[in-house]
Amino acid sequence: MKKSNWAIMISLLTATGLLLLMMSGFAAARDTAALPAMTEYPIPTAGANSWRITSGPDGALWFTEWTGNSIGRISTGGTVTEYPIPTANSNPGVITTGPDGALWFTEWNGNKIGKITTDGTITEYPLPVAASRPYGIAAGPDGALWFTEQSTDTIGRITTEGTVTAEYPIPTATSPVCITNGADGALWFTNNNGNVIGRITTTGAVTEFPVPTAGSTNSIAMGQDGNLWFTELNNNQIGRITPSGTVTEFPVPTAGTLFEIISGPDGALWYANNANNLICRMTITGAVTEYTIPTANSQPAGLASGSNGDVWFTETNGNNIGTFSTSRPSWFLPEGSTAWGYDCYISLENPNNVDVNCTITYMPTGTPNINRNVSIPAMSQLTVNPRDDVGDIDFSTRVVCTTDGRSIAVDRTMSWTGPGAPSQESHCSVGVSTPATSWYLAEGSTNWGFECWLLIQNPTAYDADCTVTYMIENEGPVTVEHPVLAQSRATFNVSADIGSKDASIRVLSNVPVIPERAMYRNARREGHDSIGTMYPTRDYYLAEGAVGWDSNFETYVLVQNPQSTPNNVTLTYQTDSGEVAGPAVTMPPNSRDTFLLNLDLPANTNVSTHVHGDEPIIAERAMYWNGGPDNAQVCHDSIGLPTAHNVFYLPDGQTSEGRETWTLIQNPDNTNVEVRIRYMTPTGVGADFTEIIPANSRKTFNMANTGINSRASVLVNCTDPARKVMVERAMYWNNRGAGTDTIGGYSD
Repeated sequence: MKKSNWAIMISLLTATGLLLLMMSGFAAARDTAALPAMTEYPIPTAGANSWRITSGPDGALWFTEWTGNSIGRISTGGTVTEYPIPTANSNPGVITTGPDGALWFTEWNGNKIGKITTDGTITEYPLPVAASRPYGIAAGPDGALWFTEQSTDTIGRITTEGTVTAEYPIPTATSPVCITNGADGALWFTNNNGNVIGRITTTGAVTEFPVPTAGSTNSIAMGQDGNLWFTELNNNQIGRITPSGTVTEFPVPTAGTLFEIISGPDGALWYANNANNLICRMTITGAVTEYTIPTANSQPAGLASGSNGDVWFTETNGNNIGTFSTSRPSWFLPEGSTAWGYDCYISLENPNNVDVNCTITYMPTGTPNINRNVSIPAMSQLTVNPRDDVGDIDFSTRVVCTTDGRSIAVDRTMSWTGPGAPSQESHCSVGVSTPATSWYLAEGSTNWGFECWLLIQNPTAYDADCTVTYMIENEGPVTVEHPVLAQSRATFNVSADIGSKDASIRVLSNVPVIPERAMYRNARREGHDSIGTMYPTRDYYLAEGAVGWDSNFETYVLVQNPQSTPNNVTLTYQTDSGEVAGPAVTMPPNSRDTFLLNLDLPANTNVSTHVHGDEPIIAERAMYWNGGPDNAQVCHDSIGLPTAHNVFYLPDGQTSEGRETWTLIQNPDNTNVEVRIRYMTPTGVGADFTEIIPANSRKTFNMANTGINSRASVLVNCTDPARKVMVERAMYWNNRGAGTDTIGGYSD
């Protein structure tokens, strides 16, 4: 059996340490910015040889242990759990999140593709050809997983049901290594010894592009600019290849073996310099900043962007998982308008004990971007009115914190007065910290008098080709194609795509994008809006919910089943007086279902909801009530959260000008949790107190009870770092004739 140089290098890893392939340095530009503080978490199993790492749908990081023969999970708070792989000495290689919400990984020596769900259940699928040495793996644009087979020089395809449907030979038989999605709807891969970058379509057509400098190519990733970026293992260079095949090479400052490269949460490229103990950041113009890992000779190999906006990495020899904050965390807000009678404001929350600076970039429809710089005092809230900067126009927004090592939270509120309405209505959504190529939105309707609009923001330098699938209640799915120009946003009328239907939405794009969905009814007397989620998971939690009361609240939970098979789904309610069992149904493939909580709970009940599927699902919640001078129906909505977190950041909030602000805290655990709640005004912390949230229940907190009479953001954290909750924020004004709700940002 043939064994590539790459395979030999990996085999030597466990016995003798990594083979160091040192070369002379290049005179590349080097950024000497202040280094961020790194945190390292030890792996329980000694000599585990942590290898590759990825961000999971549960907000945690998942990694492979090459010699530990396990899949590891580390929370963003640093808690490590290990799950042994059934096949001994399998040598797990690359790991990625699949379109089904599970983590998929290759077993290089086990000759299998493995799958692990977020509850730790592992399933293995043997490959047809013995000793094929699977290594790289990526979720493809067709809903399957694609992987490289080093010993057979093929690219394989496996469905989420575990069926290997094809193995395509590559022209240059020199051991394919890593694989990723491209902006052109194809997959791109590296060759260990072929000195080429390969491209394979979902029908198996392969094209190869030569790399100017002879040598081996290693890791590959699509940048937020839409290009493919790759490491040259032994050439001390980072390569960039456009979708048309044009290659540019950038020398790196410190020579060494260059391992994994990723698109970071800050829009830059990050790569591991294994031989020199460095994690490196490269801008799309080639400027490099290098960060030294505290543990000497740790030999970093894998990198991932965490759900908390940090960079995470594996230390193969150091037996740690490392992390540090990126210097430019971003927030994206796809929806936004100051035209058509809309008002808009953006809320920024600074939870740091120092002042921070931010750059706000507006991406208007059809005109150049507009930038604004702002400063936010420590532990405070800032409100920005986009009309002051852009006039009357439709736009998306990106907010970047430019203070090194600091993160903020951002949300956006839009208000309007419908024709003939006596008062204003509004909707709100938290921002998204990372664009992605796959999104799900459980709610959506053009029935019952609703307008429904899909807003897609494309922050990249390439046009986006978006495949939008509507999963229609009581019908089959409908798929349409929608383009979105580079660095812009586009608006699509859902009724033009499907007519009058109730439907969940899936958006797949060739480049990373961010969608939102807005709905209106009764001549826009009412309306709500929400972002989507990148991945389905088996569990979703919705902190807000109410049945009855003086405003006659109605609460709906919308559940999307994106699986190609039926899915058993159950709802469980956490109320002020404890847990209540909800309905259980079997959902058809690629469908959505609607649950009215008023049918299950007594009047005057506050409720949080836990939605569980046998297979991964998505859940969202919409609420309707009567309010305002006309006692008309109004509404708000929010996507759920797949897992609890230790800290939540909710940027908007106000008690002045007749506004109510309520913080909803759900404890889905079997033990009481103590939380600390801080309200941060434009000048600093206005209130600070602790409360106990009983097990399997939820509590509601009225900001007005603290005596605050101003605008204020909300910061909630569990006093025990190991405990976690779910948090939302609801606001009302105009005698509850208007209301908004959203989840916040979070960390562990």
